[in-house]
Amino acid sequence: MSQKPEFNLNTPDGGRGYIGHLFKTVLKRHDFRQYIKIGDDEAQRRFDAHQRDTKLATAEGEIERLRAELGEAKGEYDRAVNRASAARDEIESLRAQLALPAAVGRLINSQDNRHTDQPLFAVMEKRAMVTLDTHDHDRIEWYDADSGTTADERTTRRLEAIHAAGREVKGWQRYAVKDVDVFVTACFTEQGCIDFLARDGHNHTKPFTYAFGSYRNAEYQSLRNWLKALPATIQKPEGHKCPNCDTGTLKENNYAWHCDSCEFIAPEQDGELDE
Repeated sequence: MSQKPEFNLNTPDGGRGYIGHLFKTVLKRHDFRQYIKIGDDEAQRRFDAHQRDTKLATAEGEIERLRAELGEAKGEYDRAVNRASAARDEIESLRAQLALPAAVGRLINSQDNRHTDQPLFAVMEKRAMVTLDTHDHDRIEWYDADSGTTADERTTRRLEAIHAAGREVKGWQRYAVKDVDVFVTACFTEQGCIDFLARDGHNHTKPFTYAFGSYRNAEYQSLRNWLKALPATIQKPEGHKCPNCDTGTLKENNYAWHCDSCEFIAPEQDGELDE
């Protein structure tokens, strides 16, 4: 009786030897190499399928991770756009609120200051004050207490002639009148005074405008200088000539102003751009 061979099934050669011996002695077949090849091909196919499944699962996991990151990035982008839109709305709201102060600033920069440094323009009016005829006065007025009227120019000349002759004037009271200048209101610009008089001048006696100096008036001068700088501060550079290439014009894009010919980006506060 022949001895049964031993095979090390932990090695490829041992496995193939065992299968060959099995086919020869048990199955009585000699085509075991074909079956080994079929087995190897099937194993390779399964291995390749496993590798594909593993890679596919890894790829799908990576795709899901990228999708999550993309979703987070899109959310952050949307939030940034919303913040930018809110900021833009706030800027436009501030521009609307500053429209009148900016208009005042433009007038300050262009008006005639009447040879006065940082003038404070005021609306004044004349107010009659009764004084003695022996003191400084502007005119003599005769008043009829019974009718509550003041004599006209012709009557005043007649009454003055009677008074100069030393004769008594019955029914009339004689007053010396001095017109004094009285402050009504103040404006940063002369145009502001003109506009005020257009609205309310009928309520004042002989109104006029006057330019007062503001020497050492730090409070007024600070506000006036702020108004002067305001038009350039809030000016939109859109449509201005590009100061970089001198050929393109500035147009708004993504909340900034870009030249349509070069890469220049204009700061919003730039008030020195040429038309």
